[in-house]
Amino acid sequence: MSLHDQFYPDDGDWLTHFDNTVIKVAGNIAETYQSLMGSPLTKQVKNSHIVAGAGSLVTLYYNLWFGAYSNFVSFCGFMSPPKIQSPLEEEIELESQLKSKDSGKKKRLINLATLPLLFAAGYVLRKETGVSDTDHMFHTFGEALIVQSLAWIPDVYAMYASKADIPQPPEKSVYDKAKNFFRVSAAKQPEMRPIPIQYP
Repeated sequence: MSLHDQFYPDDGDWLTHFDNTVIKVAGNIAETYQSLMGSPLTKQVKNSHIVAGAGSLVTLYYNLWFGAYSNFVSFCGFMSPPKIQSPLEEEIELESQLKSKDSGKKKRLINLATLPLLFAAGYVLRKETGVSDTDHMFHTFGEALIVQSLAWIPDVYAMYASKADIPQPPEKSVYDKAKNFFRVSAAKQPEMRPIPIQYP
């Protein structure tokens, strides 16, 4: 088994292929952000849960209690240590618990598929409703669904990114290098001193 297969096992099933593809995309995003800002994957996962939880709190303004549930899930993800493991390690763990090895993939797929469904439902409700009290209720509910779908994106990103194989952060990120460059450039500026004028 190659090193690639150890992280992304492919049994020929469409679900495995799709899951591996999305994990690699999320991993590329995480690695790029890590190179730019120096933020390790564990910190990115935690911050994603924070952003998702804050976004879900907004839906409480619309009395959408589904947002409270999503916020609770995000809060639990933030409080618990990030679980960074490869898809193969996940399969082994699930089988040791007498669960289907594909249950993790199915959970991620359901969460990913829910995003466009929530957004589409919210968009239709906002667009097709009128000005009556009943229509206003559906209009508001549509806005809440759109907000919830957008707030869920960081959570779904964290689900996939936590399964990716990315290297450790560089010693100096692009941000650190740029900050040091401008700091050194500013230090090299000659000191401006007034020149005394001598009169004859």
